[in-house]
Amino acid sequence: MHPSTPAIGIVTNPNARKNRAGRRLETLRALVGDLGVVYETRTVAELPAVATELWRSGVRTWVSDGGDGTFHALLNAAASTAPDGLSERGPAFLPTTGGTVDFVAKKAGLRGSADGTVRALVALVRGGREPTRVRLDTLELVGWRNAQPEVPWRRFGFAAALGGVGQRFFAKYYEDPRQGVAGALRVILKGMVGIGHRAPLLGRLIPPHLGAHAEHLIRPTPAQVTIDERVVPTTALHGLHVGSIDVDVGVARLFPYAREPGHMHVAVGSMTPAEIAVKWMVLAMGRPASGPNWHEQAARSLLVEGRGESLDPVVDGELYFGFDRLEVRLGPAVSVVQLHGAA
Repeated sequence: MHPSTPAIGIVTNPNARKNRAGRRLETLRALVGDLGVVYETRTVAELPAVATELWRSGVRTWVSDGGDGTFHALLNAAASTAPDGLSERGPAFLPTTGGTVDFVAKKAGLRGSADGTVRALVALVRGGREPTRVRLDTLELVGWRNAQPEVPWRRFGFAAALGGVGQRFFAKYYEDPRQGVAGALRVILKGMVGIGHRAPLLGRLIPPHLGAHAEHLIRPTPAQVTIDERVVPTTALHGLHVGSIDVDVGVARLFPYAREPGHMHVAVGSMTPAEIAVKWMVLAMGRPASGPNWHEQAARSLLVEGRGESLDPVVDGELYFGFDRLEVRLGPAVSVVQLHGAA
């Protein structure tokens, strides 16, 4: 690396909830000083140019200053502009904390404030030390729309809800301006209470809006699923979820079969409303669910073909729309910085 090459490149998203107070750009520039460069990107469309500049400059540590969505966007900008694809020779990524969930940061053992994380990184680099890296598997998702079958969509991520309760949860979650763990709990609790509207006696006590909320969450996604070339017999799916790492989202711990590198965790199937309510409690304990029509396993590949309605996947909390077919497999492992002493 040339002596004038910045060691640290920070990409900050002023639209992230934690950054809306303003003056984030000035704060980060003061923190990183002469060791790095700071870019402010207000739209995803600005990221490829920034990623190209970071690649060109040989920056070794890319810092994402936002939530999981900001890191997801930066990772995909890096992948789309990489000279030879994401590989071990590429940069290390550092997702700061302070977002809604920060599940990638949690997996990497990052704690403390975003400013404390940047300070710890700067102190490490200024002391002439190389940050410790941990390799995390990614998911590679490829999607097709019948209107444009020759133009596949491609994204990398760590956790995806391709349909079912998980996907419909996010649609409701983003309707609530008060997000975070409290917002997620509101969506879940309203759904658990609302399911009671189906009970013969209890149903009269449940407000109609809670019943409608629950019905939206538990409406199955019609799709044909193939896991490792084995066709799943159930086609009305309340679960259609996949992860490349185990995930802590605050209200649940997901994908334990992906805790060790080299495995995707796939959860696909159908459940009764009562089983769905119980499943939330099982997820809170970080355990795989069970059920006669539920398939939860380590896997190498996943193929999902829509049946009568589009597939609208949620990847790392980001919503995408309008697919007829989706394929998921393990993508390249990426390096994420581990820091100790951030405050």
